[in-house]
Amino acid sequence: MRAFGTDFAVPSGYLNTPSVGIPPAPVAEAVAESVDRWRTGATRPGEFDQYVTRSRAGFARLLGVDPGRVAIGASA
Repeated sequence: MRAFGTDFAVPSGYLNTPSVGIPPAPVAEAVAESVDRWRTGATRPGEFDQYVTRSRAGFARLLGVDPGRVAIGASA
């Protein structure tokens, strides 16, 4: 668990909050890269399909159901 903690740039005295937490550095870097590709028109919607498929499969495993029964959509 200690190695996991090194992925966070947490300032001294920071108290964790469930509303807006500090993301791990690798996550923040991946999001920044994705937004940059989006901003410059270098990405296509289909590039995200693999992540949707992996997410559905992982959530299905947690629930013990077939991935085809897991829906992913926009929230409104």
